Amino acid sequence: MVQKTNTPPDSPRELYEIYFVFACVWAFGGALFQDHLIDYRAEFSRWWSKEMRAVKFPSQGTVFDYFIDSDTKKFTPWSERTPRFELEPEVPLQTVLVHSAETICLTYFIDLLLQSGKPVMLVGNAGVGKTILVSDKVAKLKEDYMVAKVPFQLLHHLGYATACVREASREEGRA
Repeated sequence: MVQKTNTPPDSPRELYEIYFVFACVWAFGGALFQDHLIDYRAEFSRWWSKEMRAVKFPSQGTVFDYFIDSDTKKFTPWSERTPRFELEPEVPLQTVLVHSAETICLTYFIDLLLQSGKPVMLVGNAGVGKTILVSDKVAKLKEDYMVAKVPFQLLHHLGYATACVREASREEGRA
């Protein structure tokens, strides 16, 4: 994130602060989610904006809706990086990735991890687009990357089976 190309050694302190705040927001709040009752990301965003006033985020949306534009050095909505979608008739629909602000954000962080030589693992419910997103990224990678597919459904089923065995054991203990 902070590199000599976007933050030369003679950069003002405020520029480093913007990158530091951006990193903190994603380090502390990036894994938060919305459940049926509470949107934890929105709660975190409200708390951050209220408590951390040294660096101001735009007032619309949440702190997670913005990235630091490398040219302007200002917070810019992820949605501004979303490419225009054009459906190619010969491509199977199940392999099509329609980018959104969320996928652009995820791709940004995947790119940062890959550029740093770090492994990437996406976790989420079935059908949210992890495979399509990774497949799109892998198709654009150079040949000097090694890609491995691991069937985590097996781990999910083993975890479910273990939970069933535990529940059965508890029920037997009550009888």
